[in-house]
Amino acid sequence: MPQNVCSAPLATALRNGARDTVAADSRQAEYFRRILEAERAKLDKKIANDLRKLAALRNLDEAIGAKAAQRRVRVMQRQRHELDRLIGALDCRLASWHTTYPAVPVVSC
Repeated sequence: MPQNVCSAPLATALRNGARDTVAADSRQAEYFRRILEAERAKLDKKIANDLRKLAALRNLDEAIGAKAAQRRVRVMQRQRHELDRLIGALDCRLASWHTTYPAVPVVSC
């Protein structure tokens, strides 16, 4: 049996416009991925800035200020981790769309 043969319901759905829907969903996911990447870049800059402040506060033996800066860094690192998780989820979704609905013609069933 050929590997590229699709199920009849899938072929019918594709013929009925599902491919357009998948393409639109894929474009939207790529758009959101770019937004998340931009947010992550901003967050990386803030983390780097706060780490410099934290180092300066520690050099000045400012324990209270250092603790506050350390808390801010930890919060931003958790936010960055969440952004990475969201980006990864979008990547998985995009990959599954591209393997489920390749840009090649569908083999009729």
